[in-house]
Amino acid sequence: MQRRWRTWIILLGLILGCAGGNEAAAQRSAAPAPFKRGINIGDYLAYPGSDEWPIFRGPRAETSDAELTRLANAGFDFVRLAVEPSPFLDRSPGDVQAMERRLVEFVQRIVATGMRVMIAGWARHESTPRWRALQIIATRDSAELRAYVGFLKRIVVLLRDIPQDRWVLEPMNEPQVVCRRTDGPDWTIIQRDIYQELRAVAPTLTIVVTPGCWSAIRALEHLDMAGYDARTLVDVHYYEPHSFTHQGTTWGNDALKALGGLSFPPHLTNRKAATEASARLFEARGAKGGAAAFVPTLREIDDYIKTNRDAAYIAKRMAEAKAWAARQRVDTSRIIVGEFGAFRQPAEAKAPDDGSRLRWLATVRKAAEAQGFGWALFAYHSPFGLVTDDARATWDTPMLPALGLTGPGR
Repeated sequence: MQRRWRTWIILLGLILGCAGGNEAAAQRSAAPAPFKRGINIGDYLAYPGSDEWPIFRGPRAETSDAELTRLANAGFDFVRLAVEPSPFLDRSPGDVQAMERRLVEFVQRIVATGMRVMIAGWARHESTPRWRALQIIATRDSAELRAYVGFLKRIVVLLRDIPQDRWVLEPMNEPQVVCRRTDGPDWTIIQRDIYQELRAVAPTLTIVVTPGCWSAIRALEHLDMAGYDARTLVDVHYYEPHSFTHQGTTWGNDALKALGGLSFPPHLTNRKAATEASARLFEARGAKGGAAAFVPTLREIDDYIKTNRDAAYIAKRMAEAKAWAARQRVDTSRIIVGEFGAFRQPAEAKAPDDGSRLRWLATVRKAAEAQGFGWALFAYHSPFGLVTDDARATWDTPMLPALGLTGPGR
């Protein structure tokens, strides 16, 4: 009799195990709810402002419940949250615990507004050298990669009490400069390794994958979705034409640093006015080299006008992403333009606002939506983003209609 009962218990266990396995498989095969209208928040858990504790400080590092509620009321349905790995990997045990609490509490606060969260590992060039993307993914078995995967798995553990339909995980933001790496393992290979490790510990979590070339659409051709289940999203970033979206930035090449006065669409640009605005910026920033050093900026102006990458060009780019999705049998609702934005004209350029930035935002947003893609504005803070006064959390409210948002934002 005891043997018979043991046999029945074993059979029951096998049946329940199969049922559980089938249920998990069904959950993995079910596509996640779409992420439609998002905004990037970077300074709460990325871009440390100090080496001393607390490393995140200042108004950008403190996003209040009221601000999160205002974002939800405005019509945003998710936050793409940048999470810097180095504070979780290099700090003392006490600091790490504090960082972990900060992450969990912030995700909880976002979810409480009704928005969802896309967590993005932020191994950017601003990070501690050891935890920059190129160092982490130098090989498939580096000590940095092992530690970084452990950091991602730790996030899964930390957020285990938050329903997995409320948050998703993107292993690494803009991991690779080139579209296809030839001097070592390509990001698409390492990404699949990371995916398999995460899937082993989180069978039903939605995971976000991305191509190289700073996650550009043109790099999608190197991303093969075979082997990824339906609970996988695809993140691409869009900043074209680059000379328009990055004119006047304080990083990048010298030509862009002195560039100002470009309009969108490009044919609206007044070459004389753009040259004068750029000359003012060139002088204000103390550029050296005289007239010869200003020549690359003049070329940027001419190339921008000549190539005329207008609304039709942007629509074509988005259509290319949709065509890739069709070939890969990926529903377009699983594609997210996880970053797009345009830098505000620096005051030193003295270039009047002719509505070009809002036109560009509206054009990209509409082109993405026309293909069924979700999107996330870059960013909440920063000269690209929604906030114009960090201390008062003042919004650039004309951006809301450009983003198709009609909520009060109050």
